[in-house]
Amino acid sequence: MQTVTTIGLDIAKSVFQVHAVDAGGKVIIRRQLKRRYVLAFFEKLQEAIEKAAKEFDIAPARRNRIVVEKVKGND
Repeated sequence: MQTVTTIGLDIAKSVFQVHAVDAGGKVIIRRQLKRRYVLAFFEKLQEAIEKAAKEFDIAPARRNRIVVEKVKGND
């Protein structure tokens, strides 16, 4: 199973580029999204992170921090 560690989001007027890599720098996601699909994409990603966090027994407060850090690009 591949784990996304960093997400880049190139914003534009109507089309966005999402680029996600793992800890080794290998590309996991490279996708072009229309504006109307961006929120749904990140909601689905958050659901996947929460599911994995429950599986590995990560506290809910930490789960939210993981999502925010990954979306904002903080370490």
